[in-house]
Amino acid sequence: MRIEPYIYTMWKYLLIVTALFASCSVDELPPCNGSGVSGEICKEYQYVYGSFNGSNYYEYTLGSDLVTRKITKGKNGSEEGTTVYEYDSLSRVTTIYLEDMNGRVLTEKTFEYNDAGLLLKEKVEGQTNTTFEVAIENDFVIAEKFKEGSKTLWVDSLEYFSGTRNLYRKIRFVSGEIYQITYFEDYSNNVKEEKITNSNGVIQSKRVMNFDGSDNMVEELFYSETGSLIKRTVYTYVEGLLDRVESYNESGTEFERLEYQRF
Repeated sequence: MRIEPYIYTMWKYLLIVTALFASCSVDELPPCNGSGVSGEICKEYQYVYGSFNGSNYYEYTLGSDLVTRKITKGKNGSEEGTTVYEYDSLSRVTTIYLEDMNGRVLTEKTFEYNDAGLLLKEKVEGQTNTTFEVAIENDFVIAEKFKEGSKTLWVDSLEYFSGTRNLYRKIRFVSGEIYQITYFEDYSNNVKEEKITNSNGVIQSKRVMNFDGSDNMVEELFYSETGSLIKRTVYTYVEGLLDRVESYNESGTEFERLEYQRF
């Protein structure tokens, strides 16, 4: 399993929270209930500055690895909401609903694909309505557009290293002007780098990702415009499956930890 960069941070944090006993380790918490596909996540626990903060409970289509629901619970065990997933006949997610504790839909996110199965559009409807659109040419993503309502907030132009499918840079335009440029670099020692500059080429931030021989991300480093490390995230695997994610701030203090239980 490879962890890809996420587009919408809000979805990550809306899905991460909650379970039963504060200050217990994950091994002391109740095991997976019922049956499921071996190796699939059944529970996800979050700790903030070492204290238990909540959990997600995963439900799947019978006999498959397709998540149908994530039930979010607070640290006191109370249910806070549910994320519901729907799929097409090719097992591609088509709709994600975010519901409150009473089952009321707060946000609906829909996905559209082309005939080759490449994502064309993500549309979010809720308190804020947004659209992420992709332009594809010869099976390459050449442009991305993000809109809020009818207003285009930014457009990205994507360029690749000659003769490869490896992304070279992404140029972001805001109101028709270059706003920032993201450069991508793959190194031979399983290291990938993303460097963001402003329109004048001045570095704004940098992200360095280290992978193991199975292409699993094992470390993620975030740097400021001055080159100072501001965040470090470590990914731990057991038998090739994600077991723990630990995030540290600029002083080296762990501020968030995610632990997983599997069927």
